[in-house]
Amino acid sequence: MTAYAFLETPLPCPQCAALITDEVWFQWGFCRSRAKAPQSTYRVQDSIHWQSSAAGSTPAWTQFIRAGRSAGINCGDPRILDLIVRDVAQHWLREACPKCGALLDGAALEIRAGKIVRGWLSRRGELPDDEYLLIASDGSLSASNWGDHALVIDEETS
Repeated sequence: MTAYAFLETPLPCPQCAALITDEVWFQWGFCRSRAKAPQSTYRVQDSIHWQSSAAGSTPAWTQFIRAGRSAGINCGDPRILDLIVRDVAQHWLREACPKCGALLDGAALEIRAGKIVRGWLSRRGELPDDEYLLIASDGSLSASNWGDHALVIDEETS
């Protein structure tokens, strides 16, 4: 199942400042479904939410099944607090700005200390193509190499 979290923030063109969209779709933290849900919709300065298991742990990379139906996914690892997550679902954000023609490279958001600090539209070549970029203490970026991470299933039948 594909599920997303959503950051609501204005995303202007980095060249002409025309508003392109007001939402980043991303996969980090608790992602309820493909549709917006309160527990997976954010604004800048919000802390990332994670779903806990019935046992009280907060498992990484886990799909929750309740009464035979998907109840959302923890995308990522709650121990990782500083990273950039790219929006890989809204492919049209990798096209040219409809107003000025600037080449865009998609939306991204930055998480520091577990809080969303900003969202933006990147310019072509500004960021590596990886979906998850870890931020080192010196500010340098490195690819996570998680790719399509396998999910653990947390199933509760009662």
